[in-house]
Amino acid sequence: MSTASRKGYGGERGALALLDPLGLQLTRPRTTSYRATDTGDVHGLPFVVSVKNRKTYELSTWVDELTAMVERSGHPTGILVVKRIGRTDPRAWYVVTTGALALPILAGYLESIDR
Repeated sequence: MSTASRKGYGGERGALALLDPLGLQLTRPRTTSYRATDTGDVHGLPFVVSVKNRKTYELSTWVDELTAMVERSGHPTGILVVKRIGRTDPRAWYVVTTGALALPILAGYLESIDR
């Protein structure tokens, strides 16, 4: 397995650990690279999760890829889970999305609380 693959799998395991307290059956689909059929790195949630574990950040590219994944998936939204350099605890990693993709998340949260 290549170094890049090991890093990718490590990032995906970290994202699963981050999301584990939700108590859901989450899976990591078997894909080898970004493809036209890619719908994220973690399945089992009502939104797309794309995980990045790289030395340099390419947020613009990653957000464009995330937007395409959301469109393909049929889900209303998605997030990027980005490993922070020098941080091994996934709770310290970044969670990134766009304003447009954040709106369904925020609306869902607001519906779930007593106002």
